[in-house]
Amino acid sequence: MRKIYLFSKTPTKHRDVTHIPIIKTLFLKPEIDFSKYSYLVVTSKQSVNALLKTYDHKSTPLICISKETASHAIKHDFSVERIGFGYGDNLQEILQENYSDQTLLYLRPEVIASNFASELGIDEAIVYHTVCNTQENLTIEENAILAFSSPSSVECFLQTHEFKKSHTIAVIGTTTQKAVKAKVLVANEPTVESLMTLCKNI
Repeated sequence: MRKIYLFSKTPTKHRDVTHIPIIKTLFLKPEIDFSKYSYLVVTSKQSVNALLKTYDHKSTPLICISKETASHAIKHDFSVERIGFGYGDNLQEILQENYSDQTLLYLRPEVIASNFASELGIDEAIVYHTVCNTQENLTIEENAILAFSSPSSVECFLQTHEFKKSHTIAVIGTTTQKAVKAKVLVANEPTVESLMTLCKNI
């Protein structure tokens, strides 16, 4: 059986997969008047964690980019108003068609893959950024399957390693696919578990 490496902040339940937490999150705390907003837009678990750890705020309903982010929010007793299909473009359509008359705040990372908020004129607050966890001593087997959950995980991997011809690369979605700049396999859904299902069927 081929070795599977998952490069992600989020681990997987599959014990036969080697999880490499190649990125870590640093939370920021810009001043936010939550009373101004009808809904908060979140595109990752880390935005939810920022509300939990940095602001201790749960009263404003969330519009979540994906089922995975929504599940994490619901697990921590947030109210979820709407769930997208995992991509910024789709979320932009949802917001434009259904929430154009509402006051929204996008809780975002420092680096973003989609500029939907600025295009829609939505307020934004940078509540976290990611940095690389050094992995110089990590040895990757030949003929392994490398799974990536974000563009940042790809960028951090390439700081100390390189893709080899014997490696198969799998990614969580099309945004991460663009960061690889090589032939990759893309998960059916933008979730870690869908990514793992893809890897195990290779």
